[in-house]
Amino acid sequence: MTRIDSYVLGHRRLVVGLGALAALISAALLPRLHFDFNPIRLRSSEVESVATLVDLMRDPDRSPNTLEVIRSNLAAADSLAAIFRTDPNVYGAHTLSSFIPTGQTGKDHPDRRCG
Repeated sequence: MTRIDSYVLGHRRLVVGLGALAALISAALLPRLHFDFNPIRLRSSEVESVATLVDLMRDPDRSPNTLEVIRSNLAAADSLAAIFRTDPNVYGAHTLSSFIPTGQTGKDHPDRRCG
């Protein structure tokens, strides 16, 4: 270690210059650095579980990338869903109102009464 120490002390301008040059080259290459934030890509796509997940993610109706929001009443939920539907990044927004079929008037039969 004494040899290395004496070399560094004897050539300190060279050592500092090489360190500064390495820092400049690293700083210049920094914008080309790419980081993948998707943890699914860390696993092999040959594994059945990952392949199935990738297949599910291709269909927006079955994607695991969903969000659920709870509101105090149906009117507030419908209002928020209407806002979400205007966002181009949102595939769909559903509330309980989404599951009520249209054209249901006139289906009540007088013999079917709830008592």
